[in-house]
Amino acid sequence: MRSRAQVGIVYAPGMATILAAIPDAFDVLEIEPQTLSPALAGRSGRAPGAGDLAEVLAFPHPKVVHSVGMPFGNRARPTPAEVGALRFAADAVDSPWVSDHLSFNGGRAGFAGFLLPLPQGRGAVRHAAARIGWLRDRLGRDVAFETGVNYLRPQPGEMPDGEFLAAVAEAADCGILLDLHNLWTNERNGREPVARVVDRLPLDRVVEVHLADGHERAGYWVDAHSGLTSGELLDIAATVVPRLPNLRLITFEMGPDYVPAAGLGPDDLARHLADLRALAAAAAPPGPAGRPARRGRRECAHRRGPGLDAWRDELTLLVNGHPAPAAATDTLRADPGLGLYRELVAVARSGALVGAAPLTARLLVLLGGPGRLESVVEGFRAHSPPSLLPDDELRGLDDYLAAHPDSDLGVAHEVLRYERALLRTAADGRPRTVTFTTDPTALLPAIGAGRAPAPAEDDDPTIYELTIVSRPVESGH
Repeated sequence: MRSRAQVGIVYAPGMATILAAIPDAFDVLEIEPQTLSPALAGRSGRAPGAGDLAEVLAFPHPKVVHSVGMPFGNRARPTPAEVGALRFAADAVDSPWVSDHLSFNGGRAGFAGFLLPLPQGRGAVRHAAARIGWLRDRLGRDVAFETGVNYLRPQPGEMPDGEFLAAVAEAADCGILLDLHNLWTNERNGREPVARVVDRLPLDRVVEVHLADGHERAGYWVDAHSGLTSGELLDIAATVVPRLPNLRLITFEMGPDYVPAAGLGPDDLARHLADLRALAAAAAPPGPAGRPARRGRRECAHRRGPGLDAWRDELTLLVNGHPAPAAATDTLRADPGLGLYRELVAVARSGALVGAAPLTARLLVLLGGPGRLESVVEGFRAHSPPSLLPDDELRGLDDYLAAHPDSDLGVAHEVLRYERALLRTAADGRPRTVTFTTDPTALLPAIGAGRAPAPAEDDDPTIYELTIVSRPVESGH
């Protein structure tokens, strides 16, 4: 990647066709390895290979790695497999740095199902800084943290947003991925204004800027990557970017499903990226090579903030609709942002299930309309806590369907087990055999075409077996 600020776009499965149509509109692809394959998430029975990156490597552009599965606020360290997979991806594309979120997604109380904010106190600063340094040592390359979204009100005793971000950057001696849409979201929902946050930051540590869009939900502005960057946020960015002496990249984030939903095409994206090129051209001249000079760590004796472990446990329970411990912080328990987090966790879990088991979801709609899918998913969420791994989520749904037998859900249960087997074989390459009471060569194409399956004959004792095998992916650039 060259020294001047460049323009990037986040790559996601489903974006290849769109981006292939506008290869000259962007300079850099930002990749999220955990979204590309189970092996690149470090959650399969095999090591990642070039085939897992084949679709991305087909693009000649430089690439930078943005992790979405190992936030720096987590209690447990990433597993060796997760770190190894992230290192493989970073090495394969020669990423100049690797970033992840200054957030957490679980603790002793289990997986939260969503990225959640840390308590902004000294304990969180020390923990995040140690985790950033730990990962930097294992990857052998620079690490940056992303400034996150926080839908909660400021808690008593917390550091202000900008002060907390600055303290982590200085303690960790690391880079900052300045997500301006996240900060603007925080401001619109009542937290510290973007201008004040930026004024508190060590701006020479900002190596990348994220821009995106969102929408209104439940009285909040939500970071959703659902459209083109608004003119108001571009105006804010125009005041910030010239102040960033080591800025290397301005990256646009938009989910592939939102592009057609918003009535956008490749040409619309190309025009928007051209606006970001003009913004990048206004960036400060590149500073000297190497890391910014390390300044003294900021300590605030009166800003201890809530305890880190207790906060993670309480917030994980509360966003999943469970009672918090009796000692939970009263201000946290009463925070109106919890309602939004519960909605977002539910949407994220539903979306993950539909993404991992699309045939099962479509079949439930065919059997009883959208309401049937919603009722099954709602019952499943109340039955099973969220899990980080898609296969564990599908196993929970499998257990739920088995515990709640229904005459018209038997075929859905069989299709779910088929999709579980597909997911597991894709992860570890091992063949699996699943059984059906309806001919799968007729059933599965019918569901794919949106046709409800014909009811099975009660007196038909036929059992069908279907063996799933893994087909190697051809690697290549």
